[in-house]
Amino acid sequence: MSKLFAFLLISVFSLSAIELKANDGPIYLFSFKYFKNSFNHQLGLTFFTNFTRSPQLGSGLVYTPTKAYPVPIYTYVYSLGSISYEPQFRLIEFGNSQSISLNTPITLGASVVGVRVSLSETSRWDYEPVSDSPTERSFGTSIGYLGLGHAEFGIFGSYNLGRYATDENTWPIGVNLAVGYNYTYGPIYIENTSSNRSDYSDYLRWGQLVGRLGLQLNSVGFSYALGLDQTTVQYFEASTGSRQYLETSVYHKLTMTFNL
Repeated sequence: MSKLFAFLLISVFSLSAIELKANDGPIYLFSFKYFKNSFNHQLGLTFFTNFTRSPQLGSGLVYTPTKAYPVPIYTYVYSLGSISYEPQFRLIEFGNSQSISLNTPITLGASVVGVRVSLSETSRWDYEPVSDSPTERSFGTSIGYLGLGHAEFGIFGSYNLGRYATDENTWPIGVNLAVGYNYTYGPIYIENTSSNRSDYSDYLRWGQLVGRLGLQLNSVGFSYALGLDQTTVQYFEASTGSRQYLETSVYHKLTMTFNL
């Protein structure tokens, strides 16, 4: 699925470049002198439509009397709602209907954040760092809720067609396709006050490759973002020795946008 999405993005960018014609109008480059004409910005809102699972951020060990089984550790974010601000810098404009821009969205989310280990059997819920001591026979990392709130920062290259692709465009509809890197930090507030934030420093931040498709209807729009580097991690379950699979670096986000 992710590979198909990436292929479609590349195909659209390539076809768009091929279809550019001389009669589309002059080509404009980003200019500080005419900054207002090269700049656009949007406000974005999500409501229960944003879920993130980090890449594998570490490994823990589950011990049996004879063996130690490494298992992946990851962080998840369930967003109840979020607000984002996205500046758009039009680097190149093709006539009055197409542009390529650099977008830098910033997001603050009201979310539930937790650190998990892939483990079917019951483990300890004590919010302590992972122990490498062979005397420990259960995880010391929280396998559930850790805290509240998260922040995101992204850098995207975007192809824009139609509405808001340029300052002069008056089309009622626009579309945009973007690909970039999104950085997530969370939780902002750690619920367990007995722990130090440094105890979880390895699990509080990560980056993901993300693709995004947007539709603009006058000043209101919708966009859907999807992780492009989703990875399947294999590990063995300690209780049975059977092979297990976990999808990591998962990203889904449906946003309603308002042009400012």
